[in-house]
Amino acid sequence: MLDKASLIPVYDFKLTLRNLHNHLYGGGPVKTESRLADEVAQLVLCKIADELSPSETCMFYASPAELHGPLGREIVFRRILQLHSKANGHEPYEFQLGSYWVAEVVGALQPWSLLHDHSYVSPLADVYEVFNSGQFKGGRGQFFTPPVVVNLAFEFLSPTENDLVIDPAAGSGNFLGKVIKRLTSPASPRYIDDEQKRSDYIQNYVYGRDIEPGLVQIADDYLRLIAGGVSCNLAVGDSLDLSAEHYKSLPAGEFTKLFTNPPFGTNISVTDTAILEMYDLGHHLRDGYPTRQLSRGQHPDRLFLELCVKLLKDGGEAAIVLPRQILSGDEPNAIEIRKWLLRHVTILAVVDLPPETFQPYTGTITSLLVFRKRVATQRPPIFCAVCEYVGHDRRGLPLYELDSEGDDVRGISGRATLRDDTPKVIAAWNEFLSMGRLPESNHYGFLVEPERVRDNHLRLLNAWAYNPDASNAYRRVMELATRGKYDVAPLREVCESIFVPARHKRKYVNKSESSVPFLSTAQIFHIHEIDYKYQPESFVSSQGLLVEEGWILVTRSGSTGRVRYVNRELGQYAISDHCIRLVPDENQVDSGYLYAFLSSEIGQLLIDQGRYASVIEAISHTRLGEIPVLLPDRETQRRIGDIVRRSEEARVEANLRRRDAIEWVERLLA
Repeated sequence: MLDKASLIPVYDFKLTLRNLHNHLYGGGPVKTESRLADEVAQLVLCKIADELSPSETCMFYASPAELHGPLGREIVFRRILQLHSKANGHEPYEFQLGSYWVAEVVGALQPWSLLHDHSYVSPLADVYEVFNSGQFKGGRGQFFTPPVVVNLAFEFLSPTENDLVIDPAAGSGNFLGKVIKRLTSPASPRYIDDEQKRSDYIQNYVYGRDIEPGLVQIADDYLRLIAGGVSCNLAVGDSLDLSAEHYKSLPAGEFTKLFTNPPFGTNISVTDTAILEMYDLGHHLRDGYPTRQLSRGQHPDRLFLELCVKLLKDGGEAAIVLPRQILSGDEPNAIEIRKWLLRHVTILAVVDLPPETFQPYTGTITSLLVFRKRVATQRPPIFCAVCEYVGHDRRGLPLYELDSEGDDVRGISGRATLRDDTPKVIAAWNEFLSMGRLPESNHYGFLVEPERVRDNHLRLLNAWAYNPDASNAYRRVMELATRGKYDVAPLREVCESIFVPARHKRKYVNKSESSVPFLSTAQIFHIHEIDYKYQPESFVSSQGLLVEEGWILVTRSGSTGRVRYVNRELGQYAISDHCIRLVPDENQVDSGYLYAFLSSEIGQLLIDQGRYASVIEAISHTRLGEIPVLLPDRETQRRIGDIVRRSEEARVEANLRRRDAIEWVERLLA
């Protein structure tokens, strides 16, 4: 027997599932990943049903004695079949794993509490992510939402029993499950204490759609379990197809709260002209208005953004997870979408999420966008936040708070504390709601006046574009100009050109008199001959890869914004196209001074403010050209520039001496 009180909250459920996947796939009878995912999902439902039952002891367990022989495993299997009759509301399910392997799964999962308040887990989503990653991620761009992001979105919208709620990309039911649990759990402050009202709410106020029949079935079972046997309005359907049959039973245009994480990915696109015709964003836009010209294809996340607006009633609110490229990208389509969005909604909040949020399954960088349908006459300040941590690392493993000695920080329960910024963001949001302001601005919460977005020609909506540190740096520079102490000019006006060479297929050759060393962005900061690659001199010249002394290089992706002065040594090399080239106009600015300004704390903050994101954070050469450059008098610039040039000359001399020492050793060994 296993007491429920002994069940342990789980932080690393995916690690348990990965080990289980390898064990089952290596030795079990089921070799099709989709089928194996369904088998394990059904067993997870059985465990959830067991945890929800009023009994103080578990039915979902396998004792060491039972695991020892086939008879004991058969007993375990029969208990699971009893649980399954409670968990499954559809046709009877026949486990292909058999009693031996079902008992293996039970043994692996039995110690954990999947429903504990301190568990970091989305049980069914985690199963499908681990067991069936190829079907959803590779081809369809469906990435299940981590529980901390689900909770973050819920707290921002805070639905009540009067709200009509929908998730048009429901997946495994994470968002809807959060709504149902908060409104039907006696421990919740939003608990509906009347049983009939609870039942009516679930049946009539909670809607979900998803295009995957298997996910809908498993999500329906899960939601029905946590709702005490009551089913919500969950159905199979392509939410983007407004003419689909399922829309006949959907109160489109009446929803007051909407949560969703739509499919996203650079390799998926909606090309069905019948669907594109239904959306403004399925057409080419001009100044935020649709033209008659239909797009050849549109990413589904962008169409889902418009779908959210269509599904909401006036005044209804949405929380949607989007690739940050939509909110921050320089490409015309993204800018036009932001213009379109600002014509239809009032932006309430933007939370930039860290790159690890959906890793290891995708590196797409995302933000949570919260908006209200209808443009308010007087728009409130936009609440912005930048999350650096969401409880797991890039491998999907739990990430813990560390003390000054590098040891895990332990909470009251004695368990390690997850490194998660979302509770601080939620606290700042609630403070803003209660006070109408934020006494203290930091990355967990700061306010942006809507006029700043409107006056920005790119209509940037990502939080980082307005982060307080960069905004303060910009303000300091402009205040100095306003007081007449120094001149200020955009970077593009003090440079002869700012450019990036065209992307090219690299040609590597052996070292010779007609070849040139080719440096990556990492190598330009530590020049030495180890691991150099060479390209033909004629080729790098034709591709614009050669640089000249006095130019400035700025890395434009990955470690974005690192600055390097081109000295006489670096001027002999070809440099990767991942570096933006700045060619200072010596009549406008001293090149050494400009390097020092861009390398300073203020300069780095101003560069950082221009970052945008898709999979890798980047900055464009046009965005870089907008940076305001502080211009003291020419004598001051020259003095600062001379220091830079002397330091660079010393670097060249140091490298020459190092080479002399290496050559001396090589002569000794000859």
